[in-house]
Amino acid sequence: MKNLLSLVLLIAIICQSGLAQNTKMRSSKIPGLPNVEKPSATKDAADLNKELSKIFKAPSTNEFSFENGGIENAENTYQQYVKWCADLIANGGRARVVSATIANRYRYADGLSEEMSGFDVRAKEIKKEFDKSIEEKWSLSNFYLAKKYVVYWETAMTLMPDDKVFAENHDIATKLVSEMGTLEQVKAKANANNNDRLLSVKIPAAIRKDANTENIFKKAFKEEGWNETISIVNLRDNDWKIVKNTITGVILGRTQTATIATKNQKGDCILYTFTIMQDYTGSGYQTNAHRSSHNAVPMACENIK
Repeated sequence: MKNLLSLVLLIAIICQSGLAQNTKMRSSKIPGLPNVEKPSATKDAADLNKELSKIFKAPSTNEFSFENGGIENAENTYQQYVKWCADLIANGGRARVVSATIANRYRYADGLSEEMSGFDVRAKEIKKEFDKSIEEKWSLSNFYLAKKYVVYWETAMTLMPDDKVFAENHDIATKLVSEMGTLEQVKAKANANNNDRLLSVKIPAAIRKDANTENIFKKAFKEEGWNETISIVNLRDNDWKIVKNTITGVILGRTQTATIATKNQKGDCILYTFTIMQDYTGSGYQTNAHRSSHNAVPMACENIK
């Protein structure tokens, strides 16, 4: 009987030891770090969702500013984004998405949810802005935005290959970048657009000629201190227009408008619609005039004739 009890006790000790070993073997450890537990699926899903919110934030041209740093700044911003996406994929991003999905903890990032539907329309808007841009900085901002979208959808496609919309959007973004061309082609297009715009600006013909009034315009323009050389003054009114106080009806002065073509210190040519005013003195009008209002548009110097 005593021997039987000893045998039962020995079996119990062995089983308890085996259970402990089994438990230890099932304990989830990070390889190479035996004392550190792997994060739970719930914890990793929370971390993953934060990373995805950063990566899939809705892209914008504002990210690629050419005000500070120019192309180098935009290129660095783009390359940094490429690295974030590559690092996530290289560090098991796809497996983490699967794990979070199994744990019922995965969700689309807000930006991704906004972008995935109707991207074809968004791409057309980007192309439209790009096609009409007359400044390199805006053309390049749209160019880098399109390039980011290629990486954006490629990353989504890699992490979630079952969602066909990501592959479709990736194709759209890739086509968009292809249509824009190379960096140098993007610059050339912006400059060509600007040249076309400058050439389209023509000087309206003078309604009448009057040397005295033209000189009044020249003097008023020079007093603005813009240091531009006046090439042409074309009068656009047949005569002065009386200006009255809208409430009392008291005469305030009289105005005329002319188009004035100039060249600035940089050699750029500008066409002004320039309105001057001669103040009323009570018995007549001042000899000199001052600027009442104006607007200006760049123009091709060859159109000044």
